[in-house]
Amino acid sequence: MSNAQRALLAVSAGLGLLCGQVVVAAPVASAPSHKQATSPLLEFAASANSTTDLMVQGGASGGMALNAISRGRWSNACSIATNVLARKVADVDALGVFALCAAIRNDAAAASSAIERLREAEPSAYYGLLTQGILELKAGSPERAEAAYKTVLRSRTADPLALYFSGEALHARRQDAEAIGTFRAVLKIWPDHAPALTAVARLLAAPNASKESLNEALVLTERATTIDPTNQAHWRLLAELCDRTGQQSRANAIALQWLSGPPKVK
Repeated sequence: MSNAQRALLAVSAGLGLLCGQVVVAAPVASAPSHKQATSPLLEFAASANSTTDLMVQGGASGGMALNAISRGRWSNACSIATNVLARKVADVDALGVFALCAAIRNDAAAASSAIERLREAEPSAYYGLLTQGILELKAGSPERAEAAYKTVLRSRTADPLALYFSGEALHARRQDAEAIGTFRAVLKIWPDHAPALTAVARLLAAPNASKESLNEALVLTERATTIDPTNQAHWRLLAELCDRTGQQSRANAIALQWLSGPPKVK
């Protein structure tokens, strides 16, 4: 068995865990230490989609995986990409999405193997750079991650994936105003990208957020719940924002319907 095949099996097995995870996001009304908002990348990696979303037909392609990503259905995209590669189909997009999945799962071995294959398959570096950037971000090097994304954006000035991960790097560097602008740029291209919607919402809803910012965060999160209604993290955020905007009854109703109990408020 080749290294690439071993990597495919590793990520295929791991995707079962990724697709089944439910994010328990840090409360928007944060503890007195005022830690940074939960990284949207963690939510992006662990977003839970319905069982029917994860059913992949034999005609799946990398293009289908990218279409899933455009709405933030990351676990669905990972399943599609893995299915395509398991059928030994030569599909650069599927290989690229597979690489991103491995990096988000922090599976450096599988991601590195995919990067090696991408060096031969890609006419110019794209997925390989995005994947390397995620690995740098996971390793705690947001500056190096941002450098990789900037390289992509020099040739693809409005690439939504590069913009999204660039926003993650900016957030990790505590440049939240710039991160919000970058996530908004993603939404101009992918208006239904639920992770970008909630990324903006979380950053707007800082501990000292104005009433206007909280209201905008609430609207953005409501949109995310309609786009990806099975993602419990979106509902948890919505419940927290309802509570912070004085809608306690609605917050409790959301918690009872979608969560294990009422939102915890510090």
